[in-house]
Amino acid sequence: MKKSLFTLILLASLTLSGCIKEALLMDDLRGEWVHYGSYYSFTALKDFKYPDFNSNSWQGTVTINGEPLTNCTPGYSPTPSSKFYINPEISLYSKSVYYKSKRYDYVDISFENIETGRFITDFTIVHEGAPINIKIDLTAPQIEAKKGERCTIVDRNCTGNYLFISQLNFISSTKISGTATSLDMRNRFNGTWSVSNGKMHLKYKTTDLWIETKDTILKYKIEDGKLLFFNTLEYSKNHIYGLIPKENIKDIVYYNRFTRSYDSPV
Repeated sequence: MKKSLFTLILLASLTLSGCIKEALLMDDLRGEWVHYGSYYSFTALKDFKYPDFNSNSWQGTVTINGEPLTNCTPGYSPTPSSKFYINPEISLYSKSVYYKSKRYDYVDISFENIETGRFITDFTIVHEGAPINIKIDLTAPQIEAKKGERCTIVDRNCTGNYLFISQLNFISSTKISGTATSLDMRNRFNGTWSVSNGKMHLKYKTTDLWIETKDTILKYKIEDGKLLFFNTLEYSKNHIYGLIPKENIKDIVYYNRFTRSYDSPV
């Protein structure tokens, strides 16, 4: 009898403890959150430098028919295929170029040595009947990694486990709503959420055929007023950090970062 009573008290205590934890978590989560950045994080195993391909501060020159191009905001992404972005009018791929909203195929552009942080190319296309020569000689800024430190690389191109939610609202201890994104489309959604063993389960449905139903389980934490969804990754050459030698890094983590809507940058 005493054993049964003790078991009942223990179960009641555990249930009450779980309810209290859920209530406290809901107090922290309640309201609207805005997705404002995703990034890779890793630990450096030695001192080394690596190119910041996402930086807009590349040094060098871009010329169009010999004239310097001034409105440059360069960036490089190796995935899902090599792409070098110059500005809204010019993007380069390994076998094609986008120039002023038109695509030009069979342009031979080599990305072989770009892992060094320097990109040099020279090619000519015919645009609206006129030859256009584009010369590029740009060098990415370097990030210095110190042994044992955590380093980050911003994921501009949504190449990791990017969470395609631009706005997330925790309505109650089980219900969520928000806005899902797909390419340039935004779709409202409703769904449910729950937590177990340090992971959050998000399930929601939209009217978009591409992201009609999503069922996602991710680790989460609230840190410095930010809501972070994250998962650990195995090293892969197919992500932007893959330009760093495998023996230089460990403990790779991908983060989706959310902030309160009233704290989000303009």
